[in-house]
Amino acid sequence: MEKPAEMASPAFIFGVGVVLICVGLGFGYYKFEKSSTASHLKENGVSVKSVITDFSQGGKSPDNSYHYTLEYQWEGKTFEYEASFKFREYKLGEEVEILVNPEEPEEAIINSHSDMDKGSYTWALILIGLGVFIFKLGFKRIAQLKME
Repeated sequence: MEKPAEMASPAFIFGVGVVLICVGLGFGYYKFEKSSTASHLKENGVSVKSVITDFSQGGKSPDNSYHYTLEYQWEGKTFEYEASFKFREYKLGEEVEILVNPEEPEEAIINSHSDMDKGSYTWALILIGLGVFIFKLGFKRIAQLKME
């Protein structure tokens, strides 16, 4: 006779829920930070010419994403900015206009691209929702254990 599988403990269930909620909040914060940086640079950034110095493809398939390294000068110093896109946008050696934060010149974005509002809150909301659902399952498990 087979022994029935044991259910997970409430502590484990709560732990998984908390981890998912925290990861979702991290994704949301990352998106918020990117959007606020883009907004700040749109309003206060200084337009600077940069050059594509490195290019690579990566991701699950060779066509998945394109990664660029842009090099630019600010007050006699050389800085690099890295950007990724779903489509091939630029060629090696091409000049690209970027916006640079004059107070923190290592902070930059490509001026004319969707890089301004990269990402979305969808994954954050999905992970937070899933975490809350699993957290509620932990309470159901406690109620089950009390009834046994």
